Order: sequence, then C-alpha cells, then structure tokens
Amino acid sequence: MPARLSTAFFILFVGAILTTGIFWLFLSDRHGFTAQDEPLIAEVLNREFRQGDIIFPAPDWDIGFTRYLRDGITDISYTLHAFTKEELSDLNNNGVNVLWFVVDSEERWNDLRDRLALREQGRFPAGRSLVIKAQPAGDAVAKLFDFTDDLAQAKEVYFADANGNRDNCSWDRDRWKCGNQEWQYVGPQRTLMAGRWQKANWAHPRTERTLHVVFENTVGATALVIGTSFLERAYREENGKPVRVAVTVDGKELLKYDNENIKKLYRHRIALPEGAQMIDLSFWVKFDGARHFVFNGYLGK
Repeated sequence: MPARLSTAFFILFVGAILTTGIFWLFLSDRHGFTAQDEPLIAEVLNREFRQGDIIFPAPDWDIGFTRYLRDGITDISYTLHAFTKEELSDLNNNGVNVLWFVVDSEERWNDLRDRLALREQGRFPAGRSLVIKAQPAGDAVAKLFDFTDDLAQAKEVYFADANGNRDNCSWDRDRWKCGNQEWQYVGPQRTLMAGRWQKANWAHPRTERTLHVVFENTVGATALVIGTSFLERAYREENGKPVRVAVTVDGKELLKYDNENIKKLYRHRIALPEGAQMIDLSFWVKFDGARHFVFNGYLGK
C-alpha cells in the first residue's frame, strides 16, 4: 500500500476514535424521544393539557412530538435548562396551571425534580418516555396581579423628561401605544429573557426620558416581584447603555438598579409597605439605540 494512502487511512482511523470518544463522553447522555414515542407523547398532552399550562421537553432540543399536537397547544418552552427553581416557581399561576415535563427517562425526571424542587402530581407512560404532571414543591405562588396578563389595567403609562413634561400612552387593543413608530409601545409578547422563554412586556425606552408604568394595588398585595432583561439583539450591541430600573411605591423609592447590557435576567422580590397603593415601575436610558428591553413580574403575597 502506498505510504500516502496508509497515512490517510491512519488519519481517518484516529479521527473515528476521537469522534466516538467525544460522543460517549459528552453526547451519549442526551438520548431523546424515539419516533415511536412521539405520537404517544402528543396523545397524552392533547388529552390532558389545559389553557395556562406550560410544557417543558427534556431534553429540550428534541421537539419532534410537537408535530402531533392539536391546535391550541402553543405554550411550549425549549429553555428548561436556563431556569432556576425560583424562576420556575414564578410560572405557577396560583397553583391552578400545571407544568408538564416530557422526559426520555426516569433518571432525567428524578434529576429535574430534585434540582428544581418539583412535586409530581401524575405520570403518563408514553413508550419509553414519560409525561409528568407537576408543580413547584413549595406553596403555590400567590399572584394577585400579573404585570403582563393584567397590563391593560395599568393606571397610567407615560414618558416624562427631566423637566416633568409628559407624553401619555393610550391603550390600543393589546398594548399601550406611546408614539407613531412601530417600536414605541408597551405590550405583552412571548420572548427570551436571558435564555428563558416566557411572557414579558416589550418596553423599549427613549433617550433620557423615563417610562412610567403605574399600577394601583387594588388587590391588597404585600409583595412585588419584577424581572427585567435585554433581548439578545440589544446586549450583542457593543457599548449598549444600561436601563435604570426603579420601583416607587406611594412616592417612596424601594428599589433601584441598572440593568446592564449583558445576557442576564434581573429578578427582585421586595416587600410592600402596609397599605401600599400606587406602584410606579420606571425605566430610563441615556441613549436608546438598539435598547430592546422587556420586563415582567407580579403583585402577590
């Protein structure tokens, strides 16, 4: 055999060994759902899923079963790996909705259950896979007012400059319109907040103007949770300016921080004073270029 051909075979042989090694070291635990299991998984979800529920595949890259889902099942998160147990608990709507976990093995479910502090409520075998009905193991999150679901009930939404001059926003179908440009609004969407797929309000700020979103605490809430984040097309912008976030309750500032131009979900929980009434969420930026910004959260107990 010519020396050059022998060398080529040797290189291919070594490459095959390395590829096999990489697979077994790093990818062999990824598994996934078989083609036979996919319609069985969908059969369970088509029967059991209710509006408000959320589905989490694990592994989250294997989504073949979704092709068999009935119309109306759209709340599927492919970002389970990014959630902490506290963030996952925020998705629990007063213990009413259910979190569905589609897993390819008992071992994977056990790991998720322990890491994310989940309580199993039911399981449905689907071939070699499992569909698990679950909720956070702690007490149900008491959401009395959701900043995204209940955005239409905001007391007022407006921009103000340093001199106190105001531009009021007006409610238009599903959002607060704050100008003539397409991006000038505050409104709900499904989006990625630092790798977590969830509901949030688009709230693109304006240069050296403060966006105020004001809610009245008509539900007797004693706690507030707020989450803020830039979208990826914002934090990938070099030298992007941070958004300054503040929470003011009845004229007293209780929280203030800079949402830096990075891939991060800022999440804060604060106690509200007894008898708290007017809650002002405000957002300010030095320069608004590519400041694609979102927030969510709720009033609770």
